[in-house]
Amino acid sequence: MTHLFNELMDERVEKSRRQLQRNKSFLEFAELLKVLFSSLLSYLCSQFVVFTKFKEKAVKTFKPKQSCLPSKTPQLYSRLLGRDNSTMI
Repeated sequence: MTHLFNELMDERVEKSRRQLQRNKSFLEFAELLKVLFSSLLSYLCSQFVVFTKFKEKAVKTFKPKQSCLPSKTPQLYSRLLGRDNSTMI
């Protein structure tokens, strides 16, 4: 009877050990995914910040020449838009 009990206990211990090993592997994989995802998110955020800073700098540095502005030539501007000159403010 004790031999059968010991065999049964050994089998349960082995089964529990295998389950723990699977859980450990799963936890290691989950940790790896977490690190990978956070690294990817960090990279994307840094790229967005660089792009935003570049865009802000480009907007600040762009200044059109005065001759390009429509207020200098309202007739030409109204012709380009196909509007009557009398409707211009």
